[in-house]
Amino acid sequence: MPEHIPYDLKPSQEYAVNKILDRFENNINPICALPIGGGKTAVTCTVIKKMISILDGRILIITKANNLKDPWMNELERFNIRYVLLHGKGRLERIFDGKYETPRNSVILTSHKTSAIDMEYFSKMGQFGLVIIDEIHSVINSNKMTQASASIAKINSQKKLFISATPIQNDRKELGLINILLNSSPDRLHDIHEFNEKAKGSFDTAYEEALRHEIIIQANADMDRGHRNVFWEKNQECFPAGFTAFTPTAKNAIQTSPIDNNANKYMPIRRSKIILSIPLYAETENFIMENKDYLKVNTRTNAIFSQRLEQFLSHPKSILKNNSKPTPRVRCGKLDAVDVILKHIPKNEKVVIFSRYKDVLYQYSLFLRRKGYEPITITGEDRVGTDRKTMLFKNSDTFNILLSTIFKSAEGINLPEANHVIILEFWWNPQRIYQAIGRIDRHNQERDIFAYILCYNKDGNLYDTESDVFEKMNTKTDEAKKVLCLQPWLPEIRPFSNELTFKDELDSFLSDFCKSIRNIDVSAVESVRKKSLRMRNREENIYYKTQRIKHEEALRNMPSNYDEKVDEALSRTVEREEPMKSIPSDDYTNISEDIYF
Repeated sequence: MPEHIPYDLKPSQEYAVNKILDRFENNINPICALPIGGGKTAVTCTVIKKMISILDGRILIITKANNLKDPWMNELERFNIRYVLLHGKGRLERIFDGKYETPRNSVILTSHKTSAIDMEYFSKMGQFGLVIIDEIHSVINSNKMTQASASIAKINSQKKLFISATPIQNDRKELGLINILLNSSPDRLHDIHEFNEKAKGSFDTAYEEALRHEIIIQANADMDRGHRNVFWEKNQECFPAGFTAFTPTAKNAIQTSPIDNNANKYMPIRRSKIILSIPLYAETENFIMENKDYLKVNTRTNAIFSQRLEQFLSHPKSILKNNSKPTPRVRCGKLDAVDVILKHIPKNEKVVIFSRYKDVLYQYSLFLRRKGYEPITITGEDRVGTDRKTMLFKNSDTFNILLSTIFKSAEGINLPEANHVIILEFWWNPQRIYQAIGRIDRHNQERDIFAYILCYNKDGNLYDTESDVFEKMNTKTDEAKKVLCLQPWLPEIRPFSNELTFKDELDSFLSDFCKSIRNIDVSAVESVRKKSLRMRNREENIYYKTQRIKHEEALRNMPSNYDEKVDEALSRTVEREEPMKSIPSDDYTNISEDIYF
């Protein structure tokens, strides 16, 4: 391992670092596929720290624009890695003679969009020592090579490292394309259309080759056993009906109690996920049938599901633009469900609400303000102030609710300060759901995690095409599970069928739901308390031993006239009638700071 690493890496992270370096030694370009919140950026920075002294050439890091500041710039600074940022208008100052001018062995940080726009400048910089592509899944397509993926293939480099917790989004062919990009060179790709015509049958072959060479670096569920943030598998215990929790693989795992903060330091957190299926109100269904043509119309051809209908179901008023008709005056079941969920969230805990539509978030923001909450909204239309809003949500005790579009904040942003997430709609790609939940499921999360996914049902069955979407999500999850051993599962559905008693049933269910998670096992907590007491005594003994050594060393180095200096300083302080600030300046003045009187 490289020296001067700011973190104590977990076993899974050390394993990933060693595997990546081993693949590089064997001339294999790998994919770092640690789970969401597993510390992929820290692992990559550790690899960079090691490779800087080995490689002869620049290191290029390409990530999403949202991820530049947090986590990449922050992590590079923590690892004391000097870097050059090429993003925004400031990057133009470094262009000279048709290429970017940077030091020979520098680390360059840029965004996906900038690299695609300025690919000509990057290509003229010569061969890079290492190219790192973060969130590689966001620039590939399972059916063809796109312009974004082609620009990556045109970068000339000795080694490549791709990063993605979810490299398989829709189809296993995506892994095949990633393998092609990992091993491609600029001279192999002249024309994208010609490549796509020749490569129709090569994606499956590349997929098999990727599995054979073990290019995916992922962790095992048992590696981090004993750590607070362990990986989780599907629940095998009994909980309230419809409740699916992800419990640790260790059989003797201890439930977390938020009451005992000292015990929390050593107990594993629980990750609890559930799909709440809400009854479709009769008045809402009548409105849909009366305006079926308006709500079912979709501008995209061959679209199975109407986005306008989905948006209407999340909040009826969100479809109104420029006073267009019809004017819906019906209740919203999801809004009522969110209201009930928020009542069960303690005031000192934060919640993130995701939706696909900014108009839906606007209506929820108005509702929450009427209820006395202070929500913060982040959408894709925010030109400035996104970082300021995020920091305000993280650090303020007043703003405990964040509303954001799932395409804006479902990837890259880290929100360990929150431990509740509410997702208002299904999506064909289940990895979007897992990524959204992963915003709060970070390696430094200290609270139990609660995730709620909302949908509608009619007579106990999922409404309209939501059943098709859910089935498709399960199919894609199973496909990814064949390759990724820690691929999350979709939670089970808890249906509420009676619209008259729906809110009371949900309130009662959430009470049992939260109580089962926050329940205190007395014997377990007592065991953990004893362990924490031993750890605290051990830490205190080490601390006092260190201070005693410093004290004895200070006494040995103390000058003979030290007492006279102290008396003189005290006498002058009494004459001025001011508190004593310090001993007069001398070569041995700082010794007094380490001495206890």
